[in-house]
Amino acid sequence: MPRVEVDRPEDVGPLATIQYYNGGIYAEHNMPCPRCDGGPAVLDLSCGVFDPCWACQSQGWRTIHVGRKMRWLLRKMGVLR
Repeated sequence: MPRVEVDRPEDVGPLATIQYYNGGIYAEHNMPCPRCDGGPAVLDLSCGVFDPCWACQSQGWRTIHVGRKMRWLLRKMGVLR
């Protein structure tokens, strides 16, 4: 399969590198926390989603799924691009 170069904005950092061990039971990654950029994000191996670091989770921050209608509404309000 040929490699495809993807144009990304300059302010977007490199993609996360994930290394799985013991058949996917344990993983290491280099993704920073999406909330504070201080600590490492928490990788949920059951669904493959990065959650905020443990400190941000203790403050109540969570990763949520925003549905299609809600994304449309947020774009109309100017919150999303």
